Amino acid sequence: MKDNRNRSLIGVILVLVGISLLSNRILGVKFLPLPEMMCFFAGGALLLLYHTKRKAWALASGSLLILFGVLRFFSNGPLHPNILGSFLFLTPGMVFMILYRQTKSLGFLIPASILLGFGGFILSTLLPLSPSIQGSLFFLLMGLSFMSIHFLGKNLIGRWPLFLGLLLFGLGGFILLISTLRVAMKFFPFLIPMVLVGLGIWMLKQNKNK
Repeated sequence: MKDNRNRSLIGVILVLVGISLLSNRILGVKFLPLPEMMCFFAGGALLLLYHTKRKAWALASGSLLILFGVLRFFSNGPLHPNILGSFLFLTPGMVFMILYRQTKSLGFLIPASILLGFGGFILSTLLPLSPSIQGSLFFLLMGLSFMSIHFLGKNLIGRWPLFLGLLLFGLGGFILLISTLRVAMKFFPFLIPMVLVGLGIWMLKQNKNK
């Protein structure tokens, strides 16, 4: 069964490479530039090696080659730079997390959680939020990262990641609360007249019913 999957994966890679070369030769269309195509081909081959032999270096180098190909392909494209920047942290974070699941080594779990949290924060900067709220998201995501270290590796590590995570999460929640109250205070001068108008309408309605 595993050999069949491997042959299928190799077949898909070869088909994509063949289509790219044919489109370039016949139609003059570069489906994938040659450097990016070689990165994807070599990266896919290394990931296939990891899938069959469970070699950590194959997973790491294959993922980095594919990441390099993606960044090179979209460097002048329509993708926002922050999306590409997040890939620099999310990709190795996912690789480390896979290696942790395989080896149960804290040397993979700790950087995996931190890289995934920071990559998620970079993605969150795409949202139209105020700087103070974005700052609170940084502490919230970092807090969740350290708490995940505790819950995923609680049999291998003490409680310090949980305490640090709760501290960072609480700090982020406090900043978010202050930012929310600050925004609410801007609407406070409009709130009192609206309450008075509503109260007056209610009193007129009650008087009419009597």
